[in-house]
Amino acid sequence: MTIKEIAEKANVSTMTVSNVINNKTKKVSKATADKIKRIIEENHYTPNLTARSLTSPSSKIIGVVVPLIEFQKHNNLFLDPYLSSMLGVFEETLREKGYFFMFRSVESVDALKNFIDNWNLDGIILVYPFFEDQIEKMIEKIQIPAVYVDSNHTNLDILTVNVDDEKGTYLTTKHLIELGHRNIAFIGDYNNYSIITKRFSGYKKALEESNIPLKEDLVYKFLIDYKSGVTAGSDIAQKAIATAAVTVSDNSALGVIEGARSHGYSVPEDLSVTGYDNSFITDYSYPKLTTVDQHIAQKAQAVVDLLIDHISKDSKKDNHVLLDVDLIVRSSTAEPKAD
Repeated sequence: MTIKEIAEKANVSTMTVSNVINNKTKKVSKATADKIKRIIEENHYTPNLTARSLTSPSSKIIGVVVPLIEFQKHNNLFLDPYLSSMLGVFEETLREKGYFFMFRSVESVDALKNFIDNWNLDGIILVYPFFEDQIEKMIEKIQIPAVYVDSNHTNLDILTVNVDDEKGTYLTTKHLIELGHRNIAFIGDYNNYSIITKRFSGYKKALEESNIPLKEDLVYKFLIDYKSGVTAGSDIAQKAIATAAVTVSDNSALGVIEGARSHGYSVPEDLSVTGYDNSFITDYSYPKLTTVDQHIAQKAQAVVDLLIDHISKDSKKDNHVLLDVDLIVRSSTAEPKAD
């Protein structure tokens, strides 16, 4: 059934039917609106959402954008446990709120602009955005509500949702120190990613508080994927330079465990290892991984809530949301072997 056929059945104009479908009923009597709604329901009419997204001020489409970081360019992004968990909550929460989820990965700001220019988006979620200043200027010109996730922004006018990343690695490093470890490695490229910089700061803070010097040969400026973790774990075991390792993702932690094992190390007997995220893959690790729980589902929910509030122009929330983290102690950490 088409809008024209509904209009003929209701003996009204197609414009009146369109107004009722789009909830613009100020100039339509209640009796007429109810009649049109009844016809729509009886005939199971579904609006053409593609056409609506191009013509209506509200498309009900939310764009979710993730940058293609170097090590991700030729990988399936949905295999990343942190990202896939967050995207799943985005989709479910947006669906429950009557919105549609559109995912896009981009390699540049120009690619992001092209995506926004070609779709009538109601809002956009930018997960660990890159070239943040350039993106900010572009979004301001387009005037589309946007939430930055895992961002380094401090501008009070920008919507951000983050967790206390410095606290996370402070907790894992402090936990290892309290177990008796003094040679603690750090795995993460803190020079190029702002959230990793914050996590490195937490590691350094815990060492400083315990008067443990930072040793450059224990800092691995590696990517946070599994493969890089394997390389780091192999190096630590071959050189026997650390009794513990702080990583900044569960993927990296599992890689470190595998790399250490490949050279005869046992975890946690020879090397204690901590992760970050408390993602679903920790359910399958052996030994069970000590990690930082950044409450991924709660974080994703906060992102959607903040964005929808600003789309509806009825926001009562702060523009900057900072969520807490918790240390989850499991069996991948233990006291170091006695000399």
